[in-house]
Amino acid sequence: MLPIARTLAWVAALTSFTAVCLYYPQMPAELPLTRWKTAPKSFLIAVRAPVIDLLSLALVDLLCRSLRRVPGFKRAPLVTAILLLLASFKAVTIAVALLQYPREQPG
Repeated sequence: MLPIARTLAWVAALTSFTAVCLYYPQMPAELPLTRWKTAPKSFLIAVRAPVIDLLSLALVDLLCRSLRRVPGFKRAPLVTAILLLLASFKAVTIAVALLQYPREQPG
């Protein structure tokens, strides 16, 4: 179960990053930084959240590899799979929100 979860997590996160990169030209002139602030469009602003999500997934993967080495912890593969899938779910959610941002604008 763990190799499948790891593969799905990385494919989902990398696909989210790629989608944001490919749809960068169609994004509006201002992109959200927070819920209340926007910034002029730049590539670094557009890929900021997907890159953070990829780094988070890498950190979860690294920490889960050491978790599996803990003696007596039988649920390590299950915990690892859940954490990897949750990190990838966050990456997909952020990418979808960023790609739908132009449609949320009035006018």
